[in-house]
Amino acid sequence: MFRNYLMIALRNLKKNKLHATINIVGLAVAFICGILLFVFVQHEFSYDTFHNDNNKLYKTYNYIHDKDGESLSPTMGYPQSKMLKTEVPAVEYVSSYMNSGGSVMYNDKEYEMPVYLVDTDFFSMFSFPLVEGDTKNPLRDLGNVIITKKAAKIIFNQVDPIGKSLSVNVNGKWQTFVIAAIAETPPRNSTLNFDVVLRIENRSDFAETKDEWGRQHHPIYAKLRSNFTQTQAEKQIQSAMRKYVEADVQGLKNEGAKPDSKGDVYTIRLLPMLDVHFNSEVGNQNGISKTFLYILVLIGLFVFAIACFNFINLNVARAFTRAREIGVRKCLGAGAKQIFVQLVSESVILTLFALILGIVGVVIVVTHFTEIFANRFDLNILYHPFTIIFIVITSLLISIVTGGYPALLMAKFSTTETLKGKVSLKKPGAFRNSLIVIQFAIASLLICCTMIIYYQFDYLRNASLGFKQENIISIPVYDVMNGRDILSKFRTRLANNPTIENVSGSSINIGIGNDKSQSKWQCGFDFNGQLVNTTMVNVAQDYFKTLGIKIIHGREFTSEYMSDTLGSVIVNESMAKQLGKGNVVGTKFLMDSADGLNIVVGVVPDVHVYSMHDLTEPTTYIANTTSPFRYIFVKVNSENPKQSLDMIASIYKTIEPGKEFKGSFMDENTQRWYEQEKNLANIFFVAADIAIILSCLGLFAIALIIIEQRTKEIGVRKVLGASVFGITTLLSKEFLKLVGISIIIALPIAYFAMNKWLQDFPYRISLHWWLFVLSAGFAVIIALATVSFHSIKAALAKPIKSLRTE
Repeated sequence: MFRNYLMIALRNLKKNKLHATINIVGLAVAFICGILLFVFVQHEFSYDTFHNDNNKLYKTYNYIHDKDGESLSPTMGYPQSKMLKTEVPAVEYVSSYMNSGGSVMYNDKEYEMPVYLVDTDFFSMFSFPLVEGDTKNPLRDLGNVIITKKAAKIIFNQVDPIGKSLSVNVNGKWQTFVIAAIAETPPRNSTLNFDVVLRIENRSDFAETKDEWGRQHHPIYAKLRSNFTQTQAEKQIQSAMRKYVEADVQGLKNEGAKPDSKGDVYTIRLLPMLDVHFNSEVGNQNGISKTFLYILVLIGLFVFAIACFNFINLNVARAFTRAREIGVRKCLGAGAKQIFVQLVSESVILTLFALILGIVGVVIVVTHFTEIFANRFDLNILYHPFTIIFIVITSLLISIVTGGYPALLMAKFSTTETLKGKVSLKKPGAFRNSLIVIQFAIASLLICCTMIIYYQFDYLRNASLGFKQENIISIPVYDVMNGRDILSKFRTRLANNPTIENVSGSSINIGIGNDKSQSKWQCGFDFNGQLVNTTMVNVAQDYFKTLGIKIIHGREFTSEYMSDTLGSVIVNESMAKQLGKGNVVGTKFLMDSADGLNIVVGVVPDVHVYSMHDLTEPTTYIANTTSPFRYIFVKVNSENPKQSLDMIASIYKTIEPGKEFKGSFMDENTQRWYEQEKNLANIFFVAADIAIILSCLGLFAIALIIIEQRTKEIGVRKVLGASVFGITTLLSKEFLKLVGISIIIALPIAYFAMNKWLQDFPYRISLHWWLFVLSAGFAVIIALATVSFHSIKAALAKPIKSLRTE
């Protein structure tokens, strides 16, 4: 019996190649999109779930509620760790997590790998198993270091590393440590990624600034005791902090700040570890928002819905062309159950073919997919039993649901009516029309959203940052403590080169360079009884000239004033507003008692040294000789920038021999700020294309079937004098009405969704009416072109051919 069903199903599919192909291709594309998006989303939601007691792990962040609203910052100072551990009963473990660069040395060979400074509780908090050496408390001694299995293999190959000496570059200074233990390499779904770990007390400035709350430069994580909640812990933190920030809170209140609903003006709050990956503000700068993931899930569901609606519509439409076949089968003794099974078996075979084609498609496109998401895609998930079970169950459900309704409809046909040819689809039912409306509503929604996302991305990409970023080469420095000497060598080597305009340096990069590093240094201090917060940037002479930033008041840093390297600062306009009204040049304030008084020597405009995802912040530029330079900026005026980059790379290799040159153009670096928006625009573009193509394929096939059934009607109308234009309009207007309804449904949804999405951007486009009209017009043109092909062809046909059988 099964063999008989299979043979008949294959015969029918062969007979109706066009419709079978449309169904198979549509479902195959849906499977490709669904599998890839499901696996990617599943991987993203698995971040940090491998930690034991992950619901008790938190990342701390500063919360300030001033007169302008909320201000959040993930950076902490050294004393916050001690306060949380000793004065907050709800906290069981605390650990800093400070990036210390990426260099270690063994046997005079240097290796690049991420080095992090932590507290002794680190391995008690997080589930990074220690597999060799001291697995109990490997960080008990300051001279101990822990490396991962990956690092051990790279540095020592097959040699046992336990007890070996390893030199580590800590804040630009080489120190020697003893390897006390080996840890498992962090998995790909870990927010914390390291190869080398050592105590934070090894940092050179720890002893000097361990009690300074204003110096904040690294994140801190905490684990709560099992019998305390986040709310209880935050109340305890609020109480413990009062004595440390009392003056700061009073300063904020003097400026007009009022407590929020929880009674907080300045406190430390907790972000659950499971949310760190999805929070780019105080969590993970390179994370991904949950909204973005939900959008991906919706896109996958939309594509599946369109493909399934096509399947149902085509099968229902074909049901009426197969009416006589069903009638004959019933006359020969086939029951409703047998008809149903036969028709569902055809659906199962189609779905199976589509699944096989979809899996082949996944294998082909998965490499490109991983490139779009910066290798965040874990291919191993494809082979996970849960993924395989999910795919199989989804395939069965699709084949039953999409094939079940048409099969049930056809199985209920009256034998006499089908043999008389009275079953007709000339006046389509509400169900079929509803599916067409939903299809084109989804397509119209994706078209509109794609246009808006693209324009927002284009706006961010081309918006002025307040400085000239073109033709500036950004070069990461390895030996940061000797960054000034490296800068001096670059200036000497490039001094007589006519293609070089300026050379300068900074403690931070602008944009995301080839080293993939981003950093921020913030400082808070009291000024005239008010709390002042500022972002700190250490710069070299000619920094503002190199970037083309004009000085509004005062002057730039120059070698003519020795005081510039001691206490002189240049502030932006936002910082100047915190220091007073009018020209603040000459204003003195004390940021750090150890560094002495600072004096403002210049004011510059607010520029975006960080991305336009955030508003510009109060910024203070210093020229302190004790703070390291991490980046060198070279302004070139060559007509061949690539040639200049190669020339600078060759010079760099003589200044820092043996190091990889990671220089890149600043305008390319700033573009990387908006990779997520770019990826979202690309995904929507592809999804919109797929939705349009699948919708048009379905409309194309249904129009063909309906027009075939109205062939004689068209012939009669032509005999009675109907024009080609009149017949084409008659046949097309029914479908265009459905497309019009879909547009009316889609555009308000698109407006609401995109308006809400744009609220996350402080700098955003306006939702102009023409964007919606343009997307609606595009959908109408596509639908009209699809239907008109068959309509015009039928209208041009000779009437004698359609009336011959009458």
